[in-house]
Amino acid sequence: MERTYRIRPCTIIEARQKNYPEAARLWRAVFEHDPTQLQAGLNLAIVECGEGERDAVLAALDRILVFQPDDVQARAFAAKIRSNSSSCQRK
Repeated sequence: MERTYRIRPCTIIEARQKNYPEAARLWRAVFEHDPTQLQAGLNLAIVECGEGERDAVLAALDRILVFQPDDVQARAFAAKIRSNSSSCQRK
């Protein structure tokens, strides 16, 4: 768990520098290590959506909803992605 908290600042830096594949890799590591880190899962979904990885986005959001079924943000994002197949296109 301690490592999770050290990865987060690096991930934010990678995302801000638009190194999305590395940011996604780091967010994924956090979320897989501790799936209760729901913000990591949401950040992963956002980065993967920007990369056009629709299926990965939905998988991350579905996993968030397993742990927090009432998460409004994850539920709304998932509904948006499911209703529009072109909502996650690589920019």
